[in-house]
Amino acid sequence: MPDIFVSYAREDETRVRLLVRLLEAGGWNVFWDRTIPPGETWHSWIGRNLDQASCVMVAWSEQSIGSDWVREEADEGKRRRVLIPLLLDEVTPPLGHRSVQAADLIGWVGDSESPKVDTLVGWVKAKIGDPAIAKSTPRADAPLEAAINSGSATDPLKFPSPDIRDGPPNNLQEHPRSPKPAGDADVTPERGRVADSARPHDRSNWKLQRLWLLGIGGLLLALLLLGVDGWLTTQQRTWNTLRIWGLAKMGLYQGPEMIAIRPGEGKFPATFEMGSTEGGEDEQPVRTVEFAKPFAIGRYEITFDEYGAYTLDEGLAQPDDRDWGLGDRPVLDVSWDDSEDYIAWLNTVTKKGPKERFRLPSEAEWEYATRASTTTIYWWGDEIQQDGGVWANCDGCSSKWDNEQTAPVGRLPANAFGMHDTAGNVYEWVEDCWHNNYENAPDDGSAWLETNDEDCDLRVIRGGSWYHYPGYLRSANRDNRSGDSGNVTVGFRLAQDLPD
Repeated sequence: MPDIFVSYAREDETRVRLLVRLLEAGGWNVFWDRTIPPGETWHSWIGRNLDQASCVMVAWSEQSIGSDWVREEADEGKRRRVLIPLLLDEVTPPLGHRSVQAADLIGWVGDSESPKVDTLVGWVKAKIGDPAIAKSTPRADAPLEAAINSGSATDPLKFPSPDIRDGPPNNLQEHPRSPKPAGDADVTPERGRVADSARPHDRSNWKLQRLWLLGIGGLLLALLLLGVDGWLTTQQRTWNTLRIWGLAKMGLYQGPEMIAIRPGEGKFPATFEMGSTEGGEDEQPVRTVEFAKPFAIGRYEITFDEYGAYTLDEGLAQPDDRDWGLGDRPVLDVSWDDSEDYIAWLNTVTKKGPKERFRLPSEAEWEYATRASTTTIYWWGDEIQQDGGVWANCDGCSSKWDNEQTAPVGRLPANAFGMHDTAGNVYEWVEDCWHNNYENAPDDGSAWLETNDEDCDLRVIRGGSWYHYPGYLRSANRDNRSGDSGNVTVGFRLAQDLPD
């Protein structure tokens, strides 16, 4: 039968071991090792020792105050009026135990001569009496570990008896336990020796059990990850898609990376000339556009990963990537209607209000941001391979993806505003309905949705693609497509309203 049952969190084992060895060196039989002997169950083994202990010592710490097991054992000690609590850390014990005075062992590192230990031992003696047989005492100037392991038994451990005036608090006062019969004098040390000799073996077993559990846990985790990875592959989605979807479900997703455009401030000119006299009639008349309000525009085209979070959440099929790869390649084969559905979902999961809503850019916003203060044919100059560089992905741009497939976003140079792939890679939907020219077009940067023989069954696309010749990549070039149909050359980029 243990004299003292020590309740503690597993994370505090190192600190508790110092206390246990000191108590055992004083002659008390301490139950603290939670290794379960063969043939026993956890509840029966712990419960029996808890019931038989003459004293329940609970070690409150940052870890143990949250442990249901420690709380339950402390409750049992309190119910039996044999509880001695102690503080390892500066914590507030759980409700139901805050009125019970606790011994202060905060910062104690194993010094057997510490006044803190003297006080605790005094409480233990007052609670259960002196140990039947005291073991050897460590020297005051020797480390506790060396004294305990020295094997010296010449002097009994000298724990100072508590002054009656400084005795344990009233809520710990009880009649001392009756002295043990003489016949039991040789039982306690024997019990202690058996427990001491068995403990290294028990700890080895516990280490083996822990390694076995970690191995099983690792195997189960690997199988789970393989299963998820296989599912993602069959669904044409990636781990990054799963990450974005998870953030969206938790309300933490803020949307794609955007660039704030504030015409008239800093590097952003207040106006620009939209259209070209060198293109077709649909690019004329050239007009001056002065923006009524700031806006933001996507640094990259929307990728399969980003679009995939939407289709996953809505239970929709992922667009076909043509075996070119998912991830950070631009989503393709999406209609104008598809892009609007994605935007509605994005505004919902990001909780964007009317003043910060995501949307498609207007045609004027798109050309202004693409030109980035330039007036040349392309934003980098008048030649498709200006200065011998590779600036875009098209049929004739000299990139490794030319006329073969899309490129991952951001792999080619950005314009002066920091936007990638505005020329080539994929055509990009804008908000506007199709008009055959710019007669009566708005000059405030807004989308053109009505008047002048508009056709809103057709929507404007801009920028050219991996499949098209360089002429289609001109900053002023316009084209159109039915708003309800997708194409392997068409994707989209986002815009966003900004507060004035």
